[in-house]
Amino acid sequence: MTYRYKTVKRGGKTKLLHRHIAEQKLGRPLLPDEHVHHGNEQRWDNRPDNLEVLPAAEHQQLHAEERLVHQREKACEVCSTVFTPHPTKRKRAKTCSKSCADKLRGITERETKARALVLANYSERQALREAA
Repeated sequence: MTYRYKTVKRGGKTKLLHRHIAEQKLGRPLLPDEHVHHGNEQRWDNRPDNLEVLPAAEHQQLHAEERLVHQREKACEVCSTVFTPHPTKRKRAKTCSKSCADKLRGITERETKARALVLANYSERQALREAA
């Protein structure tokens, strides 16, 4: 079997070398929910001073921040307010609110109110048709 990390055989079992070294450093076996983090991000560098034992959740969070492609917080292009976009909209979010989005698109308040009025009239007419 091919491993992404170096391995070592101990007691007839194959162990990941960095986990084995961390166990030797701590003087106890690692718990299943403990991960070994390579401080310099080089998975082949298994020096004891480069290895750090972390709880699984903390280790996952550490690497999730590194893999984050789009920022969690952005500055609005219109008013410069710092805002947190919806997680699935991070890439395209440019404004903090609908009013700022309208300003960015060049839509005036009057046009926004007119659109809302047209939509309300349309909804009323459709309700009357359904009632008839």
